[in-house]
Amino acid sequence: MNTSKRLRRLMQAACALWLLGMASPMHAQETAVLKIESAYGGKASIDGEPIALIGEYLELPVGTHRLTVRGPYASALLIDFVVTKGDLTLVTVEPSQSCVQFVDESTASFQVTGWTAEVVRDPIHDHVPVILVHGPRLGRRVEPLHPCPLPCCGWDEHRNWNLSVRSDPQGARVFAKGEYVAHTNEDISVPYGVMQNGGEEDISIRVTREGYIGCRYSLARLREAGAHTVDCRLRRP
Repeated sequence: MNTSKRLRRLMQAACALWLLGMASPMHAQETAVLKIESAYGGKASIDGEPIALIGEYLELPVGTHRLTVRGPYASALLIDFVVTKGDLTLVTVEPSQSCVQFVDESTASFQVTGWTAEVVRDPIHDHVPVILVHGPRLGRRVEPLHPCPLPCCGWDEHRNWNLSVRSDPQGARVFAKGEYVAHTNEDISVPYGVMQNGGEEDISIRVTREGYIGCRYSLARLREAGAHTVDCRLRRP
């Protein structure tokens, strides 16, 4: 094999390994598996990144994190927790009032007066800790509403990045920015914002299926690599 062919194969192998690493960007860090369950439902995020599905198995770096669960009447539950291998401790559990953009009669009249959570064990995988969020208690509003601050700027234009998302096993769901997009083995187009100064929006893409630990991808890294195909190998906890 001549030198140019060997170099080309080495580059292809390095690129493949780099792309595999994008599905687990915290590969070098010690991680732990946990699960979030909520009697209320609602949207949630960890450290500002949306969770694709309440009830999915999550793999996070060992350490301190913040879970935010959005509730009714412009409310949120903020949970600071510490996760280690096979264990999880709640540090603070604090209901708070979110800012509001549009006020309706119910939001102006009612608020969350109490909201709790506890740590339990997963009934299927006993070694996996679960943050169980109970339903919020509601009452008459006594705290004033405050408006959301106006955004400083918006994206100057939007572009689309085409992706073919595959999973093993098949039948997983694909989420972008916490919103359902499609099932795996489908071609999708993910919009992202672009600024005149060259800044581009990064978007978190999650592939998840019930009972498995899913994959997470950064759209910015996929664009940087010129990748239009991703393969997610789902794992049991």
